[in-house]
Amino acid sequence: MNNSVKNIENGNNVRNSFGRFIAFLLICVMSVSVILTGCSGNERKPFDKSTDPYSDNTEIVYDLGRSTVSFGKYLYFVAYYELVAQTLIQSYEQELGFTGDYFAQKYDETQTEADHYKSIIEETVIYYEIAKNAALDAGMTLSAEEIEECRVTAQLTFDSFTEEQVKQSGISVEGIDAALRTQELALKYEESLQEKLSQKEDFIAIQSEDEKASYIRKGIDLVYDELKRQYQVVANQDLLDTVEIGKVTIVK
Repeated sequence: MNNSVKNIENGNNVRNSFGRFIAFLLICVMSVSVILTGCSGNERKPFDKSTDPYSDNTEIVYDLGRSTVSFGKYLYFVAYYELVAQTLIQSYEQELGFTGDYFAQKYDETQTEADHYKSIIEETVIYYEIAKNAALDAGMTLSAEEIEECRVTAQLTFDSFTEEQVKQSGISVEGIDAALRTQELALKYEESLQEKLSQKEDFIAIQSEDEKASYIRKGIDLVYDELKRQYQVVANQDLLDTVEIGKVTIVK
């Protein structure tokens, strides 16, 4: 496994959250869509640098109205998914003798693997942002210890990248830290939903563990569907188009 992936995973295991949350996310996020529109008039100017406290001071890639996703935060998720993909590529090369361009392969009739990964990254960052906002609305915050854990993990993750990868991607400690703090708070909200759903009589009556997991996922999906209706997301497409999946942190 790529050392960068190991370091990312090891850091997140210390926090005991990202692995569990991303597994949940990959199941549920593909079943929902987020409405993306062009910039609507002069009232919103989403493409300045982000000043959101859960972002770093880089240009905005998604404006949700009440909060923003910065480019630095976005690049963390690009790096994560590229490195996950790289482990798959290495497996295909070893087991199947695959030598082609993995990201250029067709995922389905409408998109390449690169397009597919980019759509997952988009859905991931928006999901986290909405869940983080819901956590703030519920009065949830990060403790000093949790903030410090995010900072340490961000530094470990950044240090796992080579000098060439850092130069190629533009990834920074500040961007990673912003992403991790957003994840951590979003996870708190998701766990609070799980706790509420697990106290319902319908859930208690379920015997199968698989059915219980399905009940929780569907319940969280419903909450998220309702939350996202409150948002109109504006994408900085010009900036997003500068990101070519497979060529950000993967250095041949």
